[in-house]
Amino acid sequence: MEAFLLVTSLLGALVLLYRYATAFADYFDRRGIRYRKPTFLLGNFGPILFQRATPVANLTDLYREFEGEKVYGFYEFRRPTIILRDLRVVKQVFIKDFDHFTNHMAPVDEKMDSILGNGLISLQGGKWREMRAMLSPMFTGNKIRVMVPLVGKCAEDLCRFVEKEKEDVEWDVRELLAKCLVEVIGSCAFGIEVDSFNDPDNEFDRAAKYLMSQSDIRKVARFLLVMVLPKICKVFGMELFDEKYKRLFRRLVSETMLNREKDGISRPDLIQLLLLARRGKLEDDKDITEESYAAAEDHYKAETGTGKRTWNDDELTAQAVIFFAAGFDTTSTLLSFTLMELALHPEIQERLFEEINTLDRPYSEITYEQIQSLEYLDAVISESLRKWPPLPATDRKCTKDYTLNDGSPMFSIEQDYSVWVPIYCFHHDPQYFPNPEMFNPDRFDRNTRQQITQAAYMPFGVGPRNCIGSRFALMSAKMILFRLLRSFRVEVCPKTDTTLQLSKTKMNMTLEKGHWVYLKRRA
Repeated sequence: MEAFLLVTSLLGALVLLYRYATAFADYFDRRGIRYRKPTFLLGNFGPILFQRATPVANLTDLYREFEGEKVYGFYEFRRPTIILRDLRVVKQVFIKDFDHFTNHMAPVDEKMDSILGNGLISLQGGKWREMRAMLSPMFTGNKIRVMVPLVGKCAEDLCRFVEKEKEDVEWDVRELLAKCLVEVIGSCAFGIEVDSFNDPDNEFDRAAKYLMSQSDIRKVARFLLVMVLPKICKVFGMELFDEKYKRLFRRLVSETMLNREKDGISRPDLIQLLLLARRGKLEDDKDITEESYAAAEDHYKAETGTGKRTWNDDELTAQAVIFFAAGFDTTSTLLSFTLMELALHPEIQERLFEEINTLDRPYSEITYEQIQSLEYLDAVISESLRKWPPLPATDRKCTKDYTLNDGSPMFSIEQDYSVWVPIYCFHHDPQYFPNPEMFNPDRFDRNTRQQITQAAYMPFGVGPRNCIGSRFALMSAKMILFRLLRSFRVEVCPKTDTTLQLSKTKMNMTLEKGHWVYLKRRA
């Protein structure tokens, strides 16, 4: 009898699991949308999880399979997702009809994780609008100008560290840049002087390694469980963010705020904004539409809100965590791939060096306007972002039922389902960028960039929910690259992987064999 009950229970559990996993199996068939058949429970993520393909290779393979389609289907594990393959549809959904797609499909909310769930990326609806409006003053041209010398000091620390070593040292520039960017974010966001080069075991470095680590099996397992079984994880209170690092960021934010209030200190950084927001005294900054070059194109039109709401400590700490993680990963990815490309294309590097030399003044005196005036530097950064976008895809969650009919068969999506834009695929589509695998900054020179199809280039996302910190990331990258190239030539070394093969074991954009180069002192 007991054996019968055990077998019956097991069969019942298997039936329930099968029904749960296949609940949406006919989703695309019923809508007449082409799609690739999913693997049980894994959806279309199988090649990535079994390390048969990189995330961007999997994305590109699907993009090519459905050439000619406006949209096609994709399974995020068991969840059906519509991928937009037509730029007109992208603009319609992400910009014109933004009111139907105002949120990200965040894996956690504030009830599930009080830190990650309260970050700007995860916030939804009116709360997102208010938080974005509150944070946007930090990223205006006026505020970025003030941060230039702060970033400059960190770049000087980087160069002094490299100069101490022998000429034939091989550098993994991704790791080297990580130290510099920990200092940058410590200074510009938290007002803390971090000495990552002389004290590599400091709190900020440990936090950065934790946030960016993809080899922690427990962290990866938690993430996969949240993606596959979000409701069950919520019931059991499973959080993605380790409590140890929650305490660290809470302490950093609260102690810095307390010290500033006690000593009457004011700095143009994230902590100052958070301090004013907590008091309910934050004033909107109207300087949010500054014109700039191709890499800095930005949508600042959604910054509507009073900025007067008061926020609790976890909501404020969450913004510091997101700024730390996003700023660190985006800029280190951008710079490390740029340096690899410059090592492989010495003629481009020499042309850029010649432009840098036109600013014949001490580095400490370089201004924001002067960095912005370097058109070829902007073109190199823009081309690097095209070929190696730190964010290969972006998503939106449908917040109310939506139908698009542009004269061809209708595309419909119900509330709570999501759409993706495969940024990497558009950037590598020869229809928009001829010879897409060639690193060619001239695509973004003063005359040529006007010929790029609108919305085909979107390294920081598209529409009102694009990356709020893009201007800061670009300024930081330009200042660091400017300083490095002034003192060093980037050259290939024996460890350099000239094929630039992406890693199959990491979810972010990084090379399988590392970002190894020589940094040779200039005469």
